[in-house]
This record gives sequence, structure tokens and C-alpha cells, in this order.
Amino acid sequence: MPKKKKKNNNKISMNVTPERRKSILLYHDMRVEEDFELCAQRIFEVVKSAAKKYPGKPRFLWLSVQGHLNDLGGFDHDSFEIISNFIPEYLFPYLTEVKTPLMHVRNPHPQREDIPGLLIINPPEDGSEDKFDHHSFARRQREYLSDSRSSKPSVRSIAGYLGRDGSCQICWESTVERAHALPEALGGSNDVRNFALLCPYHHQMAPDVADAEAFWKWIDYSYDRDSHMREMGENVQQLLRKYIHEAVPNNSNRNNDYEKAKEGGFDQELIFELKNLYGWTQEELGGLLERRLVQEFNRVRRAATTNHRGVGRKVSTYAWAYNVALRRVKDEEKIRSERIIK
Repeated sequence: MPKKKKKNNNKISMNVTPERRKSILLYHDMRVEEDFELCAQRIFEVVKSAAKKYPGKPRFLWLSVQGHLNDLGGFDHDSFEIISNFIPEYLFPYLTEVKTPLMHVRNPHPQREDIPGLLIINPPEDGSEDKFDHHSFARRQREYLSDSRSSKPSVRSIAGYLGRDGSCQICWESTVERAHALPEALGGSNDVRNFALLCPYHHQMAPDVADAEAFWKWIDYSYDRDSHMREMGENVQQLLRKYIHEAVPNNSNRNNDYEKAKEGGFDQELIFELKNLYGWTQEELGGLLERRLVQEFNRVRRAATTNHRGVGRKVSTYAWAYNVALRRVKDEEKIRSERIIK
């Protein structure tokens, strides 16, 4: 597998012409945690925000991709869709120039300013949805993992695939452990694409479930939630917020709410995660202890989760299992109501 350059060594190679000095440079790094929908929404919001703040100024979008490789060493489905379809077919009219790992093109027409207010991503036309099968509990992984190696890859190999320097993907702690996205106990392999680098604290917190995408989504969520744990000088933060507002969001209120939830114990942490990661409503949270939901939760927990390193209950694992259980309960209620109507 070809080595990736470390993230810290990436440099923008665009020449600084007089036109570019007057333009807005928009940069997005598609980290391994991001799937198609998450990446597309974030790029769209950055472009829309730039158009609102600096109307009429030429917009240059530069995209880099970390990880996201398929079995042949090319880009996986999500990253390829972003590079070959979403950006050139949807976003390009609203930009002056685009640079991605596969192309560097300039818009032959003046960039448009009528950017839609909302990006709606529809499911595939064939009716399929890329979600965990909450009926069969079949394991879900990002790509078919073909490497049958019996030992874990080195930290250096994983860091190279992730485009990182070997620190924790959430808090940047230098001491890291190799964390399976899909646990071995649930059929996960030792392919380098099935690993994240996490500090001991976040490794212990990460979900042990049969859904690799849920694992990556949890890392993305925790990266935002635990932003206060990353060491960054105040001067650097101020500069980033001044020039790249979208890159350094101010999450102090959310961080404080999470710290309060941790003080309240396991149940409060669970409620916080269901609300902030899975988007549960107050009505759904109010039914957390209903017998039918608890029954389904236990069924999901036994069939599609595992324990790791002797750790007992994990908030992240329980939250995922409750969310899958809620989908099962809602499906059952929908079927029952359709039968009554008939």
C-alpha cells in the first residue's frame, strides 16, 4: 500500500497570484472519520458561509483526503463520490477554482452566488440505504477488508494510512493504542483500514459494536465534544478563529454540558450521548425505560456488541445499542399501525 504523507507535511501548492490575494481560500481535509454525507454537508456549509461573508469574491476550494482507500489502493466509495461527483457536479458552479487529489480545474464561467440555503442528500435511487441492518445484525464495515493478517499493523503503518503523526485522533495525546473499528470478537480484521489511533482514555470509551461506521462517527463526535482536551496555544486559537472561522468552532457550552453530564454518572452520560450523537428527542428520551425498548436493547446488546479489555458498561456501546433498539421498536410500531389501517 503506498505511503501517505503525514498531515503536518501537506502544503498548498497553489501560486499566489494577484487574483488569489483577493480571493477566499476554502480548505477541507476529509478525515477517515467522515463519510460521504458528513463531508458533503461540511464542505457545503463552508462554501455557503464564505459566500455570505464575502459575496462576489472568487472562491478557491482545496480538498485533501486522509485514509479512505479501497482494496485496490484507490479511493473508497465515499471519498470517490465526493471527488468525482459532489464537487464537480454540484459545487463547482459556485466556485472559481477547485483542487482535489484527482483534479485541479478552473471554472470557465463566472462563479454563481445563488447558493441554495439547504443541502438535501437523497438515498440511492435503487432504494438501498447504507445503514446498519438492525433486523439481521449483520456486521457493517466501510469496505471489504481483504487483509487476513493475524497480527496488528504497527502504529506507524496506521498513522501513515490515517495521514497523521501518530497521536490520538481525538485529543492529540502522544501515547496511543491501536483500536479496532470493528472488534475482532465481532468479525473485525487486522487490516490497517480497520484501525484508529486512540489514547488509553478514549480507547476505553470507544464503542465495541458490529458497525464500523458507528465507531468512526463516534470518533468524529468525540473530536468535537472533547476539543478542550487538545493542547493549542491561545494565540494560535485566536489566529485560526480570525482567518478560518469554520475550522475552530467554539464548543465551550457543549464541553461544559458534557462535564456536568459526567458528574451525574453513567445514566446522565448516556442521555447526553443519545441526544447529541444520535439526535434523540425529549419524547424519545422520556421512554428510555419502557419495557419494549429495554427488551430490544438487551437483544441488540447480546447480538451485536462485545466487551473489551475487561471494561464493563460503556456509554458509547450502550448508546449505540439503544439507538438500534429504538429503530427496531419504531419499525414494529409502523407495521402494527399499517395492519390496523388495513
